[in-house]
Amino acid sequence: MRIGCALAALLNVYPAVTSAQGLRLPELTSLRPTESLAAANLSAEEKKQIFDALEAVTFDTPDSWETELLGRRVSIGTAMDGLVLQGSRLLCGGTGNCQLVVMRRTGGRWRTLFDRQAPLGDGFALLDGRSNGVRNLLVADHASAEQSHYVLYRFDGQYYRSSECYEKRASRLTVVTCTS
Repeated sequence: MRIGCALAALLNVYPAVTSAQGLRLPELTSLRPTESLAAANLSAEEKKQIFDALEAVTFDTPDSWETELLGRRVSIGTAMDGLVLQGSRLLCGGTGNCQLVVMRRTGGRWRTLFDRQAPLGDGFALLDGRSNGVRNLLVADHASAEQSHYVLYRFDGQYYRSSECYEKRASRLTVVTCTS
């Protein structure tokens, strides 16, 4: 099956893992337990903004956002302050995938870049390619020991939208229809 243009383009710029078909996926990262929300150096007001925004895009509300969330400050575009947040327990599924939220600071406020439920994933990459000035996002999840899904998100000016989807089964990568 033909691989999408965007994935083919990003494969040439990132350190990669090679599949049996010779296709290259960028190396993905996940947040480490040491990347606590406290380590992101957020003020009390910033945390309140973030917690309020998260309630609209997460599937559950923990007793304590502080202990549930891992966080990393990132650059999501030219001079754009960003934050990647990932659940650590309650916001995780049975296969080890946890909800992943990307936020940006605009107009002095933190806003989520997802308008619906944030995706579950075990790895992500903020790519060099940009849509409307915001870096494209690749999220991967494990469905099983043999199967993973990859979703490429592009920013439409307000939110990330799934753009291209792939399935990796054993070592074979194929294009699939995005379901969200």
